Amino acid sequence: MIFSRTAALLVGLACAAQAQEAPGLGLQLHVLTPLQNLRDANGGKLGGGLSLMVNIPLDEGWAFRVNLGHDRFPRGATAGTEGATTLVDVSHLVVEGVYQLREVPGPYVFAGLGGYSWYVKESDPVLELSTNRRVAHIGASLGVGYRITAYLEVELRGMGGRVDPDFTAGWAGLAAAWRF
Repeated sequence: MIFSRTAALLVGLACAAQAQEAPGLGLQLHVLTPLQNLRDANGGKLGGGLSLMVNIPLDEGWAFRVNLGHDRFPRGATAGTEGATTLVDVSHLVVEGVYQLREVPGPYVFAGLGGYSWYVKESDPVLELSTNRRVAHIGASLGVGYRITAYLEVELRGMGGRVDPDFTAGWAGLAAAWRF
């Protein structure tokens, strides 16, 4: 229910943004490399995801961007545990500040903070154990991008945060966004 309300808010913000600078609403596809404990948990398998983004232009090259999305890191071998595997899903709502360094086409930089909701499923067939963890935390995003046209952009982005005291998670990735 909270995600449907958030999605409705994002669509409303996009409509307001499009009145100033089109296009304000977009879809972003991610390919992600796990870092830190996340890499150890799933054996370093690449993840991927999709986000709905709203871009709200401000003054002099600055914009405010909201991303609502979901990423998945597929089941992989857990480091140091024979036969154990881990699957990781994460939903996120991130608010970022974006600064366009030049007119379109051109590069930009961004940084933000957001809420991340993690679901970690660990399975160990040798010990016949299966555990599920759900946890939410604040994380930070940082990256650079290039706006190819008013409708297409690519980014190198990273994220980091602490899922719990014993599990830090982060990723580096490539994202492509289509604005409409």
